[in-house]
Amino acid sequence: LKHQKLRRIMQTVENVTSQHGDATLLCEKWDVLILVITSLIFLLGFIGNLITASKVIIEKKLHKPVPVCISCLAIADLLTLCFQYARVPLSHCRIEVSISTRETFLNLTAIMVHSSAMHIILLALIRYGLIVHPFTMKYWLTSGKVVIASLSFWLLSLAMGLLYGLYNRQYYLGNIDEHTDAIVQLTIALYILIVPICFFASLYVVEMKVMRKSLLPEKSFYIKKISKMISLIMVLYIAFLAPYVIADSLRLLYMKEILSMDQRRFETMKNVMFNLARVFILLNYSINPFVYFLFIR
Repeated sequence: LKHQKLRRIMQTVENVTSQHGDATLLCEKWDVLILVITSLIFLLGFIGNLITASKVIIEKKLHKPVPVCISCLAIADLLTLCFQYARVPLSHCRIEVSISTRETFLNLTAIMVHSSAMHIILLALIRYGLIVHPFTMKYWLTSGKVVIASLSFWLLSLAMGLLYGLYNRQYYLGNIDEHTDAIVQLTIALYILIVPICFFASLYVVEMKVMRKSLLPEKSFYIKKISKMISLIMVLYIAFLAPYVIADSLRLLYMKEILSMDQRRFETMKNVMFNLARVFILLNYSINPFVYFLFIR
């Protein structure tokens, strides 16, 4: 009986394939490999972020500004990870969805991505405060203020998502051409990458200037540990998001005919770059919990 059921399923697949041709197979071999890799990353990231957020919420001893900020980032990363992972089969498999569904999905993804980036900035600000104003921050910064800052960033991300939604509507209505869209997508990628970097770099320069002039005793072991953790998170953030910026840049350069090569070669290169970018961006939202447990035990 089992063999008969299996034979019927295989026959159904063959019928669908014969009706639509080989080109309509849901996923190619290379796509399946990408799906397997991204699924493993997603699973690890989902569990890691969920444990991180839950641990901080449940354990009262972790109800401190830095762990609470980490929990807020973990929640943002968890939601972003889910939406970014869901984009993988949509990009690699021939799954038909309505334009309205695609628009809604992209708009929600934009909100999550922006929120995650804003929480990276929040971590950079806390790092700055701990290093430059350690005594003031000890009494001024509270878990409640971190939560309020997190909610403010979510509201800002919602506003940015609505703006992106208005743009998407015009794009799907055919009012925006592919060249313009390539420029907009690159601009968004640069914004998500560069804004946190600029905040971090600017604050770092100020930190170094203040520390050179300061007569305060050497930073405590805890502050050093937190500073290193946040610095590592920033470095990984840059490394994992850079491939998307590179891929979008190459696409725009080709469209502007600055990058000259035959179309087939370019399509191969573009597919490889965007495949790497999708893997790396999932790593970005999955790796942070392991960084937390490395520095905070």
